[in-house]
Amino acid sequence: AGALKFGTPGRLDINAFGGKAETIGGSSEETIANTDVALGSVNAKLIKAMFGKIVLETIDAVATGGLELNQGPGGAAGQISIAQLGDINIKTLTGPGGITLSAVLGPISISTPMAAEFSGVQTTTVGSSATATTAVEAAGMVTVGGSDEPALMGKTFLDLFKDHTHPTPNGPSGPLSPQFAPKLLKTMSKKVFLGK
Repeated sequence: AGALKFGTPGRLDINAFGGKAETIGGSSEETIANTDVALGSVNAKLIKAMFGKIVLETIDAVATGGLELNQGPGGAAGQISIAQLGDINIKTLTGPGGITLSAVLGPISISTPMAAEFSGVQTTTVGSSATATTAVEAAGMVTVGGSDEPALMGKTFLDLFKDHTHPTPNGPSGPLSPQFAPKLLKTMSKKVFLGK
């Protein structure tokens, strides 16, 4: 098979005022040294499209395909990858800022018909002081640290407690003393509510 090589000690410019197509039978590899980084050229490679979208696609989704964005050799610092069967992995190994997802106008939605887990070794925070409502929904049980004891329904218990009586030699005791009513109300949370 023949071979074709281009070499220049200076800059190489290719201009196509129509379309451009490349068909490669083997693999394709590009190595960019970017020696101009000392002169302030921080972009080793820049791809821009004035109109339309930029598509990266691998056809074989079973045996050999996949996509990887690596920071550091082989993703030593961080990696975004799509594996052969479509599994997606986003990880950072050295980034002190971790991983941040943010949306200014629209919501952020994470859903799956399977199990979902959100956990932190040190602290796990759901919501903030600016969050209007934080809802935890489940068709079955909602457990916090286990499932040994059911949660107490505050208002239902309060209604029962204020009307309860005790047997005495003179008959049932009277209703709850008025001085305890304000104190009982203070025992009810104003931010945490349970469904029946």
